[in-house]
Amino acid sequence: METINSIPKFSDISDDVKKLQTKLLAAGFDPQGADGKFGHNTKNAVIAFQVSKGLLGLGVVGLKTLAFLNLKITDSRYPYELLFLEFIAVDKKLTDAESNAFYAAIKQICDDKIAFQAAIKEGINEIPVDWSPCASTTSAVLEAAFRRGNLDNLAQIFNNHQNYGPTHEVEKMLFRLGFKYWLKKDYISQKGAIGLMEGRTIWHGTQKHSNHIYTIFKESDKKYDLIGDNGGYNHIYRETYEGVTRNVTTEGFWLPHTIIPTRRTV
Repeated sequence: METINSIPKFSDISDDVKKLQTKLLAAGFDPQGADGKFGHNTKNAVIAFQVSKGLLGLGVVGLKTLAFLNLKITDSRYPYELLFLEFIAVDKKLTDAESNAFYAAIKQICDDKIAFQAAIKEGINEIPVDWSPCASTTSAVLEAAFRRGNLDNLAQIFNNHQNYGPTHEVEKMLFRLGFKYWLKKDYISQKGAIGLMEGRTIWHGTQKHSNHIYTIFKESDKKYDLIGDNGGYNHIYRETYEGVTRNVTTEGFWLPHTIIPTRRTV
């Protein structure tokens, strides 16, 4: 079985895409060449292949599609949901220096309760009444971190917090900036990561996304993280759903591309 480093997504340009295209060609589904670019021709070939195998033909590569193509992923990162990223390109990728400056700054924000709560307040004050605040307040924390890192041009991206309502709107922008997503079951959460809640997901229009987004302060244990969000500072998130109140596990988290979390050993 041939290996690839990560799951190819629409707009990717990589050797992994080329391997995918080569496998599709060998299976009789022509992506119009093996140039390493995941565009519409490759997507159409993936759709036709998926349908031939009895899969839902969405053109989004998943583990079942890889298995049918005799491909195995070596990196265990695997986002909880890829559909909302299908047509998003990494078009504003941070430089290595910007990535490192941002990460140093967001860790400082996490340690500065006054600054963190000021950002949260800004995010809440700028959103419409009854609008879910977690994504808007997370965008305010991101803005504050970019400003502290002397990256005002990037901070400006997150300046209008009304643009960040559902959680996936923040994630789309992080993806465009080149952030990487890591699964908590495989990697240890760390300070300054942008975390996503596990469990039930909700539909916003036609897109599925996580139910809560927040800033991680540190890992509490393998299941829970101490976080900061619109509900408080340095706490374990709790929700009440269908009459049951519970602590909520972190599903995964986003980090700037130069920051690699520690892989779990057990």
